[in-house]
Amino acid sequence: MLLGQTLVASFDDNATGSHRAYYLSNDGTVSWVLDGRFVRSFRADSAGKPPLEAAISVDHVVFTRFKEEGSSDTGTCAVALCIFRSDQLVIHFYSGDEFGVMLPFGVRAVRSLYTGLLVQSKAASRSTDNGLFAAELPTFFSLLGPRSDFKMLGLNRSLDLDRMRGQRDSLFILSPAPARNDDLSSAIPVFNDPNAVLVSTAVGRLDTTSQYVLCWDTALRRHAVYQCIVSSRPLDNDDDYSSDTDTSTGTLASRAVGADRGHLSASRPGLNRQPSMSVQRRSSAAVSAAAMAAASRRKSSYGSAVKNDRRNSLLGRVSFNDSPGANYAADIFREQRQTRAEIILHLCWAERRQRGELRISDAMSAQLFVIQSATGSDVVCVFFRDIGQVVGLETSGFTEIFRHSAQSAALVHAIRSDIDDLLIVTDSGCVALVLGDGEEPIPLETPLQGQISMIRHIEGTQATLATKAEREDVVISTKVPISRLVLSTLDSLSFVLSVSSYSQFRRCVIASACQTKGPEVLLDKLSLLLVRGDDRGNPAVILAARAKKELRDRAAAVLYALHLVYEDAAMHKAEPASQLYDFGQLLAQFAQQHTISRAKQFYVYAGFGSGSAVASKTASNRQRADCDLHSLPLFAQWTLSLASSDPTRLRPFPSLSHIADLFALHDCKPVRGAQNTLKLLDTVADTLFQLRVGCQSPTVLQSLAVDREPLQLLLQLTPELQWLVGVTMVQSRKVCTFQWPSSVLVLLGRQDLVVNFGCGPASASLKPGDTQRKLLPTACAQADDDEHGPPESKSIVELCEEAIGLLTKAHIGDNNSGQSTESREFSSVSFGRDLRVEEANRLLQLAATVHTNSLFPSSAATAETPDSTEGAKTLYMDQLACRTLALPLGRTLFDYSTRNLDSQDALKILSPKVSARFRGHKADTVWATGNVDTSWPLFHSGVAAALSIERIQAKGVHPSWVLLNWPSELASDTEPGGEADQHKKYRDSLALHAGFLLGMGLLSGHSELDDESHARQAVTSRHTGGPLCDIPPWQAFKYLSIRHGLTSIALLLGRACAHRGTMNSSVSKVLSLHIPNLLPPGSSELMLLSYGTQAAAMLGLGLLFMQSQNRRMVEVMLRELLSIKRSPFGNASNGLDSSDAAESTAECYSLASGFALGLVVLGQGLSTQSLADLQLLDTLSEMMGSGSGSAASTGCGPRSANSDGSLIGQYGARMHNDLSLGASSHQGLSSSGGGISDLGLIAALGLAFLGTDYGPAAQRLALPAVAQQLRTADPFILLWKSLMRSLVLLSSVRPTREWVEASMPLPLAVMPGPIPADLCRVRLNVVSAACFAIALKFAGTEDKAAHATTLAYFDEMEAIASKPVLGYEASLTRACAQACLDILCISAALVMAGSGDVATMTRLRALHGVSASRSYGNHMAVHMALGILFIGGGARFTISRSHESIAMLVVALFPRFPQHYTDNVEHLQAWRHIWALCVEPRCLVVRDATTDKICRNATVSIIRLGQSGMRETETVVPPVSFRLLAGAVSVRLQAPGYLPLDLDFLRSAATEQRLLARRVVYLQPATGILQSAVAGTNGHPGMFEQYCEWLSNAQHRVVDVTERLLTGDPANVPDMTSVAEAIHSVTRMRLCVQFSRYILTVCADDDSAVAATTLGATNAAKGWAERLRDWSQANA
Repeated sequence: MLLGQTLVASFDDNATGSHRAYYLSNDGTVSWVLDGRFVRSFRADSAGKPPLEAAISVDHVVFTRFKEEGSSDTGTCAVALCIFRSDQLVIHFYSGDEFGVMLPFGVRAVRSLYTGLLVQSKAASRSTDNGLFAAELPTFFSLLGPRSDFKMLGLNRSLDLDRMRGQRDSLFILSPAPARNDDLSSAIPVFNDPNAVLVSTAVGRLDTTSQYVLCWDTALRRHAVYQCIVSSRPLDNDDDYSSDTDTSTGTLASRAVGADRGHLSASRPGLNRQPSMSVQRRSSAAVSAAAMAAASRRKSSYGSAVKNDRRNSLLGRVSFNDSPGANYAADIFREQRQTRAEIILHLCWAERRQRGELRISDAMSAQLFVIQSATGSDVVCVFFRDIGQVVGLETSGFTEIFRHSAQSAALVHAIRSDIDDLLIVTDSGCVALVLGDGEEPIPLETPLQGQISMIRHIEGTQATLATKAEREDVVISTKVPISRLVLSTLDSLSFVLSVSSYSQFRRCVIASACQTKGPEVLLDKLSLLLVRGDDRGNPAVILAARAKKELRDRAAAVLYALHLVYEDAAMHKAEPASQLYDFGQLLAQFAQQHTISRAKQFYVYAGFGSGSAVASKTASNRQRADCDLHSLPLFAQWTLSLASSDPTRLRPFPSLSHIADLFALHDCKPVRGAQNTLKLLDTVADTLFQLRVGCQSPTVLQSLAVDREPLQLLLQLTPELQWLVGVTMVQSRKVCTFQWPSSVLVLLGRQDLVVNFGCGPASASLKPGDTQRKLLPTACAQADDDEHGPPESKSIVELCEEAIGLLTKAHIGDNNSGQSTESREFSSVSFGRDLRVEEANRLLQLAATVHTNSLFPSSAATAETPDSTEGAKTLYMDQLACRTLALPLGRTLFDYSTRNLDSQDALKILSPKVSARFRGHKADTVWATGNVDTSWPLFHSGVAAALSIERIQAKGVHPSWVLLNWPSELASDTEPGGEADQHKKYRDSLALHAGFLLGMGLLSGHSELDDESHARQAVTSRHTGGPLCDIPPWQAFKYLSIRHGLTSIALLLGRACAHRGTMNSSVSKVLSLHIPNLLPPGSSELMLLSYGTQAAAMLGLGLLFMQSQNRRMVEVMLRELLSIKRSPFGNASNGLDSSDAAESTAECYSLASGFALGLVVLGQGLSTQSLADLQLLDTLSEMMGSGSGSAASTGCGPRSANSDGSLIGQYGARMHNDLSLGASSHQGLSSSGGGISDLGLIAALGLAFLGTDYGPAAQRLALPAVAQQLRTADPFILLWKSLMRSLVLLSSVRPTREWVEASMPLPLAVMPGPIPADLCRVRLNVVSAACFAIALKFAGTEDKAAHATTLAYFDEMEAIASKPVLGYEASLTRACAQACLDILCISAALVMAGSGDVATMTRLRALHGVSASRSYGNHMAVHMALGILFIGGGARFTISRSHESIAMLVVALFPRFPQHYTDNVEHLQAWRHIWALCVEPRCLVVRDATTDKICRNATVSIIRLGQSGMRETETVVPPVSFRLLAGAVSVRLQAPGYLPLDLDFLRSAATEQRLLARRVVYLQPATGILQSAVAGTNGHPGMFEQYCEWLSNAQHRVVDVTERLLTGDPANVPDMTSVAEAIHSVTRMRLCVQFSRYILTVCADDDSAVAATTLGATNAAKGWAERLRDWSQANA
C-alpha cells in the first residue's frame, strides 16, 4: 500500500471480482482497483471548492450494483462506484460512464443494498415554532438507479412477515396516515423516525431479495434490525408519471445520457474525466422562490404537481440545507408522500437493553452479516463492537439462536464458495469459525495463538490479522481443508439423516478438519465418526446419542448413499487412487460394522478387504437382518445391462434423490445444492440410459449443452469413461433429427441440421463456422492439405493457366481485391479451370489500356501528313471512348454483390478510363474529353460501385456512411487558370456520388429472405431496412438543395426503390414535390424541374405504389398522360440549362407516366373493383392517337380528337374539365409543337393487363391488318405494341420459331415472294419483340428451346446487320437490323442469365470490338447482355420471372438504347439499373457445416414422381439450378467423408421453402465417425488416444500385479492399494470391451481398427479378473 493511501470501500461480486477503492490524501483522488488491477481514478473533491470544504468522508464512498431500468431481474447488474461530494453524487461505472445526481440534502450515512443505495440525510434545521413539522421530516431515502429520484421509505406495521414478502409485486403507496389494514396495496406510512441512525446493511447470499438494515436508536439507546422489501415493479413504468420517461432499451452504459433531465449530468465516457456540473445548486433566493411556488401549488391542488410530473419533483432539485424554514420542507415532503415508494422497512428484531446499561458512542460501529446454516437458510448476525458480542438470529421468526463474545468479525467462505460463514476473534485472542447451526464457535489454528486482536481485512481465502503486541500482521487461510470427496459425503448424508443429526455430523466433520492436516487423516476420522460416533476422545467431535442411533438404524441407507459417492469419485480422473482406496476401506468397515454381508462381500472382491477394521460392538438383531439393503448401485454392472438387456426393461441408474423413497425416509431435508453433489455420476448415467432407451435423448443431452462449459463436466471423467460416453453419443449423431434442440445438435456435432433447418431459438445467431467444437470434435478441424502437405508438381496446363493469369493481372490489374469469398468460390466451383469468367472480366474492364495493331506513324517520320495521322488517332479514340463509356452498365451486372464492405472507409469508385497504345508508340494515348459531357457514364460507374457491395452487408449500412462518400467541396483558393478544371472535377465527382446514391437505394430495396420466405418472392419483398430506407430528412434535404439533376434523380428513384410497394407517406410527399401538376398553381415555377427529374419522380410513384391500385395515383397518372397528349411540347423544359445532364423530353415523361400507371395496376386490369368507373381499357385505348401527331405516332390511321366525345365513358369529360391537380395546364411544357407518341399509353395498357390473357386488351394492341398501315407506322411503335400484346398473352408465349412466325402481321404472313424493304423492317421489329417476350418469360431458366430460338434469330439479324449495303433503303434496313440486334443480345442473355453460356458469350464477344458503325447504345446493349450472362460474377444469381420482375425488366431493358452519352429523349438512362430489383439466387450449393467451404465432391439426388407414380431419380453435381428442383418430392445429398442428408418435401412443405430461401445446404463431416468424434485437436490427444494410453497402462498394471501375486515372494507382494486399483482396471476394461462391441456392431462404421484394438483385451481381461478375485478373497 502506498503512503497516504487508505482503503475506503470494498466489494466482492461473484460475476466481476473483488472491487477496492483507495483514497489518496496527497492528491485527493479515489482509485478503483479490480482484482488487484488498476481501473481508473476520480477526483474526490468538488470543482472550484477548497479541498478542506470539499473533503469527503470515508463512509461516503461505496460500491453497489444498479440493475437495468424497467427490469426486475437482478441477474444483470452493473457494479458502480458512488462518491458523495458536498453537493453532488457522482456514479462511476466500469465502462467509463458517469452520472451526476444533485443532492437535495446533506448526507449523514450511506450504505449499499444488493441493487441501489440507502441514504440517510442530515437532520434539517428546526425552529421552535414548527418543531412538529421538522420532526415529521423523513431522513431515510433510497436510490435504485442512476436515473431515478431519491425516494422515501415506507414502514410496514404488519406482523405477518411472510405475507409482506409475498406482496413484492404490489405498489407501495405512501401516505401520512397509517394503513388501516395489512394490505400493502393500500397506503403505507412514511418511515420518518428522527432518532434512527443508519449503521449497516447486509444481503442474503442465496436469496438476494432478503436484505436487512441495522439502525441505532439514539433515544432508546438500542439497535434494531429491519428487513427491506424492494418493489419488483419499476416505478419508471407507472402511468401516473409524465411521458418523458426514457423507455429505450439497452444497458446502463448505453443509456447514460440525461443532461436534459434536470438532476442528471450527461454521460461522459472516457478515463479520468471530471464530472459535469451542468446542474448546479440553486441559491437561497431561488430555493425560497421554488419552495413558495410549490406551497402555492399545493394549496390549489394538493399533490398534483409531483403526481403528474415526475421530473418537476422538488425533491431532487432543492437543497434543504439552505431551506428558509421547515414549513416549506414539510409541505414538499407531504406532497412527496403521495408518490410510490420503492422500499419499505419491516421491524424484525430490536435489542433488549438491560436496565441501567449504558452504551458508548461506539455503538454506531456495529456491523450486520448474513451467514447460512447447514440447510441453506439465512442467519442474521449482529456484531456489537462496543460490548464485544455477536448475536445470531434465525430469519423465520427472528429469534436469537446464539450469542458469542467477539472482538472482531468478518465474512469468509470457509467450507464452500457459495456459503458464507463468520470468522471472529474471541476474547482470548484466538480465531474461531461461527457456523449457522447455533453451536459454539470452532477454533482455528493460528501462528500466534492468543495474540490476535482484530481482523484487518479479507482477500479471497486469506485473512490478515492484527496482533495485540503490535507485531507484524498474521496471514492465515480461512479455507477449511476438506477434500471434494468428504464434501460429497457430507452432502449425500443430508439425504438419509434428519436435519438435527446431519447438522451435528457436519459440525463434527468440520471440527475435525480444522484440527487435521492431510485428507488421509480426515478420511480416517470420518470413518471413526461413522463407525464409533466420536474421534477417539476429542471432546469437540462427539455425536449425540440420538445421532449415533440414527446412523445405526439407517445403516443400509447410509451405505447406499456412500456407495454412490464412491461411484462418482471413481469417475473423476483427478481423484487420487490412495483416497479412493481409503474411501473403499471406509465402506468395507462400515459394512462389516453393521453386518451387511452382501456389501461386505462385494468390497472384499473389490480388493478393499477388512484391513485394520475398527473393533465393533455386537450388532443387534435388527441390524443383522442385512439392514434391508437393496442391491448396491453398481455402475459397471448397470452399464453392461444397457448393452445386453431389452431397452423396455431397463431402469435408470439410482441417484441420491431416490434414497428417501427407496428406504421410506420422511424427515430428511437435503442441503441447498446437494442435488448437484454427484453431478458427474448423474450426468453420465442419464446420458447412457437415455441414449440407449431413446425416449428422452434430446432432453438429457440438452442439459449438457446448456451448461456454461459443456466440455468441462465430461472432461473430468477418466479416459475409459470418456471413451465410453463418447462412442455412445456419437451413435446418436446418425439417429438425431432436426426436431432436437439446437444446443443438443451442436453438442453432437450435427451443425448441418442446425443451420439447414434453423432448429431452436439459438439458431438465429448461429452461423456456419461459428459452431465451436463442444464435446465431440469432428474431422473438419484438420488442416487443409495444401497448407501442410508437400508441394505438388504442376501440369503444363496449370503452368500455362498460371502464366495467363499473371499476364492478365499485369495487363488489366488485379481486380479481385476485396472480392467476397462466396463470389470466388462460386466461380471456381461452377466453371472450374474454364477461363470464361476471366475473359468476361477482361472485356468489361473500365480502366484497361487497349493495345491496337493499327499503325499510326509518328509525325516526325511523316511530316508531310501530320494532320491525317492525328485525325485518324482522334477518330479511333472517339470510337474507343464510345465503347469504353458504355462499359459501366455491363460492369454493374458483372460485379453485382461481389465485394466486401468496409464501413470504416469510403467506397472506392472506379471511373472509366479511355486510353490506348498504338503500335510503334511507347506511351499511352489518353482520350481528351474536351466539351463532351460524361456525367451519365460516371453516374453508371457510381451505381456499379454501390451494387458491387454484398447485399447482405449493405443492409447494416448506416445512412451516415453514405455521407462519408460525399465529394469534397470546391477549393476557395483555386488558381485563376484552374477554375474550369476544378469545376469539371467537382461535377464529375457529383455524378459519381449520384450513381452511388442510386445503387444504395437499389440495395436497400432488395431484401434478404428469411427462413419462411420463398426465393421466388425476392422481387416482391418489402421494406426491410437499408441506408436509403432510414435516411433522415436533413440528409435528403442536403442532396436536393444542391440542385444537381443527377443527384435529385438518384435520391428520388433510390428512395422509391427502397420503399417500393409500401406507399410510404414521407417518400410520397418528396416525390410529389417534383411533379408540377401536383403542386399549387405557380409554385412549380420556383422549382424549375427538368423533365428527367420529373420522369424519375413519376416512375418513383409507380414503384412506391406498385400493385396497390391506389385510386388517387391512377387518376394523377391518367391526367398526366392526357395532358401530355393534348398539349404541344418541346424537347426540353423551359428555363433550365440545356447542358444539364438530367434534362430530358416530354416523351420521356410520358413514358414514365405510362410505366407508373402500369406498375400501380400491374397485372390487375381485370380485378380493379375500386377503379371500375375509370374504365382503364377503354380510356387508354381512346387516348392512343387523341393528341397531335396521332397518325404518325400510332400507325393506326387518323382519329377525331376535336371533342370530348372521343373519350369513352364519363371519365373523358371529367378528364377534360380537371386537366390537372392544382394547375390549369401542364407546367413547364414548351409550346413549340411536336407530337408525343403512344409509348407511355401502350406501356400502361400492357402492364395493367400483364399475364391476364385478356382478349379485348390484346385486341387493342393488335398490329394493323393492312399493308399500307404497316408501311406508314413507326416500326418501333409496332415493336412496342407487339411486345406488350405478348406480355398480355404471356401464357400463350412459346419458345419456338413457329410461335414467332405466327405473331407476324397478316400482310407479312401471306405475302408471297421477297418482302419489300419497308415491310422487311416491320418484320425485323416484330421478330425482335417476339424474341424479347420469349426471353422475359423464360428469363434465367436456361430453357434449351428458348435459347435455340433466340440464337437462331440472333444469327439472322447479325447477318443482315453486317451485310454491305448500297442505297438509302438498304441503309435503313441495316440500321434497323442493328437496333434489333441489340434487343436479341439482351434476349439471348436473359434466357441464360448467370450461366455463362459459351455460345452466347461467343456471339457477344464478337460484337465487343471498336467499330465506326456501332454507337454508344449498341455497345451498351452488348455489355449489358454480357453482364446479364455473368451476373454476380457468374453462377450465383439469375433473373426472376415473376410478373413484378417482368415489368421492371421492361423498364430497365427498354428496347431502344441511347445514341450518345446524354441521350434521354425517350428513356432515362438511370432506369437502366432497375434490373437490380429482379435478381434472385440461381443455384443450390453444398457447404461444409463447420468450415463453410463448398463441398466439391458432393452429389445431389433429386427424386420426382413419374407419370406412373414411380419415383424417378436424377443425380447432378452442385451447384444445382433451382429449375431442376421443380416438382421434386425429396432430395438426398451425399459426399465422401460426410453424413448423408435427406430432405423430404412431402413431409414438410416448409423444408422446400427454407431450402430455396437459403440457397445452401450444409453437410456434416463424418469420415470415420469414431475417429472424428475422438480425434485430438491442435496437438492435444483426443478421446481415442487417451483411451488407448489408459488401456496400455491398465494392462501393464494388471500384468505386473498378477505376476507378483503368482510368484509368491513375500518381499515382492504388492500392497492392497495396487491390488484394488488393478481389480478396478479389470472391471473397467471388461465394461469398455463389451459396451464398445455393442456400439461398434450397431454403428457398422468403418472403424475396424478401433474395434480390433478395443476388443483384443477381452480374453486377457477375463483371466486377470478371475486370478485377482481369487487372491483378494483368500486374503480377506
